[in-house]
Amino acid sequence: MAVTINRIISDGNQTATIEFVSSGTALGESGTIIDLSTLSQADGSGTESARVIRAQMIVAGDVRGVSLIWGGADVVFLTMPPGSYDIPIVCNPVNGTNTLIGYSCVGNSPFTLRLYLEKLNGFPGSMAKFNRLL
Repeated sequence: MAVTINRIISDGNQTATIEFVSSGTALGESGTIIDLSTLSQADGSGTESARVIRAQMIVAGDVRGVSLIWGGADVVFLTMPPGSYDIPIVCNPVNGTNTLIGYSCVGNSPFTLRLYLEKLNGFPGSMAKFNRLL
């Protein structure tokens, strides 16, 4: 069983930063990185969404690496093989996405992840939703 540490680094009106660390496990693993409805300023509608604007990741172990997934829709939006990455991206949620961002590792892939988010729908104090790419 993998040992995981999940913490919110920052959580403002418009942005949030999440850090997630996993020790990996030989059989692989999957789970939730963040439930967006738990962030500050969430309106409780169950439709909270956020855009990923940057991902920093260190992945070790299995060559297949770690995949990040929009919850509900189960759409992989980023897969990182072993290595060290700092990627500025603009990755919007897809149709059918619920408030979760998850991960999946097929094999043993210990990793550290930091996700930088812009809050979109379900966060009344965020201006990022007005700049959302359609």
